[in-house]
Amino acid sequence: MNLHDRLMGDLSDEELQHLRTSFDIVGDIAIIKVPEELEHRKDVIADAVLEQHRNVNTVLRKTGERTGEFRTATYELLNGDSTETIHKEHGCRLKLDPTTVYFSERLGHERERVMTQVDPGETVIDMFAGIGPFSVLIARNADPEHVYAFEKNPEAAHYLKENVQLNSVADTVDAYEGDVRDELPEHVNGEADRVLMNLPGSADRFIDLAIKHTRRDGIIHYYTFVAKDDLDEGAATEIQELFREHGATVDVTDTEICGHYNPAVERVCFDVRVKRKHI
Repeated sequence: MNLHDRLMGDLSDEELQHLRTSFDIVGDIAIIKVPEELEHRKDVIADAVLEQHRNVNTVLRKTGERTGEFRTATYELLNGDSTETIHKEHGCRLKLDPTTVYFSERLGHERERVMTQVDPGETVIDMFAGIGPFSVLIARNADPEHVYAFEKNPEAAHYLKENVQLNSVADTVDAYEGDVRDELPEHVNGEADRVLMNLPGSADRFIDLAIKHTRRDGIIHYYTFVAKDDLDEGAATEIQELFREHGATVDVTDTEICGHYNPAVERVCFDVRVKRKHI
């Protein structure tokens, strides 16, 4: 029985037309959207979610979209005692509070895609690590030599360091709090085999830093937002030109759509191989 069917009899036919039946589950937290038309029925909806999903202990209502430097949203606690949870993914446990950090369980497939590309013995730099899902998954499952993870949001950096310990990867992952432009040169000498730039919307400001710390033939996973109408063969050429302007000749080896920013814009990862560097 889906949420719509469960609420038949509790909501009127008109109210059911406004019901959002899809929602995200992070750990034991359900994150739902309740339109203004159903504001007075939000508790009934939250109770129905709890009844349907026995693994859910907390229901949050998303009240505002992600904004600000740390891409956090606003929420209303409808049911439950705690907004901290442990999300399980690919054999890893990721502790977080979705009200204070950015995390998307919908990127689980993308994290697996990148993880499976990592060869044993690689050195990896995670420039915008968040709570550490890429770094921890790679360290646990791909046998890298070393992973360097950087995060500016103090709340996310706290969970990043905790998740490194929680998943017993402290021997592989070094986690640092602070601006990656300041912290990366201080803590990493030399070049990496693979660099992750998971900061769509702002990653272009750090391309020069990524190039400097990626070896020749190394891979940069560059995330950005692209209008659906612009996702054609020319998109890869534009990325090559963007990297050329910042000091590298590159090939785009793969283009992966890994989420929707809005109905007209996609979240895209360009896998970029560095052929030559001019900086």
